[in-house]
Amino acid sequence: PKLPYRQLLGQLLWIARCTRPDILFSVQYLSQFANCACKEHWTALLRVLRYLKSTIDDKLTLRIHDKTTSSCNLRIETDSDWASDHTDRKSFSGSCVFYNGSLLNFLVSKQATVSTSSTEAEYIALSEAVKEGLYFVNLINEIIPVKTPVETYIDNIGAGFIAQNDVNNSKTKHIDIRYHLVRDWIAKGTIELYHVDSKDNRADIFTKALPGPLHQDLSRRLLDGLPPL
Repeated sequence: PKLPYRQLLGQLLWIARCTRPDILFSVQYLSQFANCACKEHWTALLRVLRYLKSTIDDKLTLRIHDKTTSSCNLRIETDSDWASDHTDRKSFSGSCVFYNGSLLNFLVSKQATVSTSSTEAEYIALSEAVKEGLYFVNLINEIIPVKTPVETYIDNIGAGFIAQNDVNNSKTKHIDIRYHLVRDWIAKGTIELYHVDSKDNRADIFTKALPGPLHQDLSRRLLDGLPPL
């Protein structure tokens, strides 16, 4: 019999986008096989469902804004893998935006181009995350002032160096101009970069399949809005 792959996939995507970002990478990765799913993909989708059942008490926590403060804090965390898709060798970008500690938005996307290094993949992911963060800066500023510079965390030192310096050499000259916008916002003082260890980067959960203990730890921090130790 034909398996209801698309139906279950759509339901899991809805859950992932609304309340369970910890399954978003897995579900979005499996969505690539919607037109050619086999028993192996169906089994993987059922594993995601079993994971949800075993963690049914986990929930996305949104904290009430402290009315005694006249501004809000935004925080951006970003990460990428490198060429993990063996079909087209493109990388996945992941990012999350936090509003006063609570998860406000999160994204998983496959990059449009093939990156020649992990640094390049991280730099592209950083640029996409900054664009998403700037949207919320402009939106929230209509209601309440946003503290700037917005803290932006990345776990790749090389990508941070490219963003903070006007580097143009054989390793960077081919990078599309649109990804260099992050330099401009750093120079304006809207964005400030910080380094975070990979094990503490909550955006890591959006870019690859992680070992069980690390996935559980990052999932808890993500849903509860707990910062790195």
